[in-house]
Amino acid sequence: GRLTDRLRLVAEPELAVAPKGLAGTLEFKSEPWIETVAGKQPVVVVFDFKRLYPLARCEVFYTGALNALSADVSVDGETWTSVGSRGLLPPTTFREVARLGLEFERHYVARYLRWVIVPGDTGRNVSLIEAEVWSE
Repeated sequence: GRLTDRLRLVAEPELAVAPKGLAGTLEFKSEPWIETVAGKQPVVVVFDFKRLYPLARCEVFYTGALNALSADVSVDGETWTSVGSRGLLPPTTFREVARLGLEFERHYVARYLRWVIVPGDTGRNVSLIEAEVWSE
């Protein structure tokens, strides 16, 4: 969905509150928070929470072409359990930020969450804008 005009927030840093109709916050304009993935090879992102948590769901906010996302959890970083995946996602338009959520079938007690991200095959990059991981 259309969450924010992130380019306007980058161009106008004095916007502490997004204009009417935009749900952006200052973190969307901070470029170090945005990671861009180019090419067609899968990319792996691993979150280390430093201790065990009962993980319930995760969300990624992205722009561009994201073909698929799968999520796995682990207690030790060696043995992984698949907790969900989504595929065949339509690319966003240039100014849109989309939200992709994965609700786990149950709470998984884990220290690590691993995403395998497959960029789209449209020739466009995918930019990861924000990541959220929810516990109970």
